[in-house]
Amino acid sequence: MEELKSNEVNEVEKKCNLSEVVNQKKTIGRISEDGYVERGRTDEGYAFKDYAAYDSGIGICYVPELCGNIVKDMYKGDKELTVGDCARVYTKKDFIDIAKGNEKNARTLFELVDWVVPSRLYHEMEADFEK
Repeated sequence: MEELKSNEVNEVEKKCNLSEVVNQKKTIGRISEDGYVERGRTDEGYAFKDYAAYDSGIGICYVPELCGNIVKDMYKGDKELTVGDCARVYTKKDFIDIAKGNEKNARTLFELVDWVVPSRLYHEMEADFEK
């Protein structure tokens, strides 16, 4: 098999830059303009998860599986919402608060949640997080 020339190797690396692929995480699920949460499939269940919102610190970055389906502040319908209707939403600040101000632990927690309530997972794994 013929070896690739140096410039060909560089082209292949540009097209297949694994570090870029790893850093381009997608949004799982979506939140509609009128506030309805559509969860996407994760490894362990269903959730809404937005890596760009977490990275920027702007907006909702996570909605776990077992909570309501409507973001109260975005809802435009006529129905009187109950507590069960309203989704528990999380922002980057919420993750940092749960991780007691430790941003590295907050990021790890965000990476790990895939259907559960973040505070529950944090308490289950607290011994594993950095102090």
